[in-house]
Amino acid sequence: LQTFLERSAASVEDPLAGATWLEVILSRTYAEMAGETEEPQISDELYLTTMSSVISELAAGENVVLLGRGSQMILKEMPRATHVLCIAPQDLRAHRLAERDNIGLNEATKRINESDRGRGAYYRKFWRVDLEDPRLYDLTIDTSRVSFETAAALVVLAARAKAAVGASG
Repeated sequence: LQTFLERSAASVEDPLAGATWLEVILSRTYAEMAGETEEPQISDELYLTTMSSVISELAAGENVVLLGRGSQMILKEMPRATHVLCIAPQDLRAHRLAERDNIGLNEATKRINESDRGRGAYYRKFWRVDLEDPRLYDLTIDTSRVSFETAAALVVLAARAKAAVGASG
């Protein structure tokens, strides 16, 4: 983020209008950016440019894990990036959320539905893709079938295998 901010400050087209500008971009929910909940505070172009810059800068580092925000689209040409889709049935995700956030199951289910709808709309709007299209990913893991520890080990194995293929060819 530091590099991104320094580059933004040095550019002629500096979009930073105040201390909260980057916070606005990074804190927007999928639904907000897809235009489902309110009027946009920033333009779609500025949002995509900013997110692409931030994600690309972060990905330039070593051993970085990025979650969402179109990173599989932004980094699709990066040979060493491993793109993973984790899935689970909605009822299991709701139970996990309810337990994690200490909320009722109905509230958790509502949040899951809103999140799923918002993420789907976000990917359709900005990337014109189906979020769950397996062609966007190197690996898909159903976390209802394996433990989180096993899922993490599979991701590491896939990343190492992809790196080895990239290094040899």
